Amino acid sequence: MKKAFNILIFIYMAFTSFGQTNAPKTTPAKEVVIPYTNGKEVFHICVTNPQMIFDDKKEYFWYTEFSKIKSTKGGSGGNLLHGNFKFYDENGNLRHDKNYYLGLLDGSEKSWDSLGNITSQAKYNKGDNIYLKFQNKEKYWVEFNGAMFTEGTTRKIYTSYNSIISEEKMLSNFRQHTKTFYDYSGKLKEEYTSNGIGGEYRAGKYTSYYENGKIEVDGQYYDGEYTNVQVGTWKWYKSDGTIDATEIYKAEIEKWDNGEIKVAGGYIFDNDNNAWLKYGEWRWYTDEGKYQSSKKYKRGIEVTE
Repeated sequence: MKKAFNILIFIYMAFTSFGQTNAPKTTPAKEVVIPYTNGKEVFHICVTNPQMIFDDKKEYFWYTEFSKIKSTKGGSGGNLLHGNFKFYDENGNLRHDKNYYLGLLDGSEKSWDSLGNITSQAKYNKGDNIYLKFQNKEKYWVEFNGAMFTEGTTRKIYTSYNSIISEEKMLSNFRQHTKTFYDYSGKLKEEYTSNGIGGEYRAGKYTSYYENGKIEVDGQYYDGEYTNVQVGTWKWYKSDGTIDATEIYKAEIEKWDNGEIKVAGGYIFDNDNNAWLKYGEWRWYTDEGKYQSSKKYKRGIEVTE
């Protein structure tokens, strides 16, 4: 969007008052217009940056005639962006609209396609992203309510027709509580807690449901990190609510002297032979906690998939 061709810069002085806290009550700002071959940018910058203490954790956006718009973590190399920013395509369609406060993204942000359909929305609070909704490559809508990877933040995924697919809520220690839903009806399909990148390892209570709302599977995973091992009594139900089957599981978790997991695996109880048999995935780790190898078992027999 920024292939400059005979860039002309028109600067209009527009002194604006911003009643924000912990900042000057009146911050002189000026408007900058930059035409490109595929559209133009219209934005505002501080005439003179006020005296301020930069936050090393935050990204500040600034402008010079030489560099155009750039950003720096914890500092500025030019006039801070301050006020509204818009980008119009070559046909005059508004494609992007956002706001800055002393170099920090602040307030609402929206993007549109050439037909005027919204493709993303966001909200910021002095540089901190507190809301985000966008359409991914599969045309699903992904919505974050709260800062990413922060306890209490929820992530929801919807179809292109706005039917919910899943909901994840961030818990402490990078765990997440997940709910999945049936297509079209939007009724709860399964619910569980997991940990690890992408929620690969389940821990604690697990329940799945038929679309009529009755429980289909009810069980428990070992409540530890990076294990994914079933424990206790698991029950399978028919759609009318009657029990179809039960199985009993237990975990074997061995740790190194430093507390890191050495091996994690599970057993299933064989009623016919009155014996515990290896079941599911067994994983081995180094004393530094790094994954080393794994094997999969089905009722005591090693299998490959």
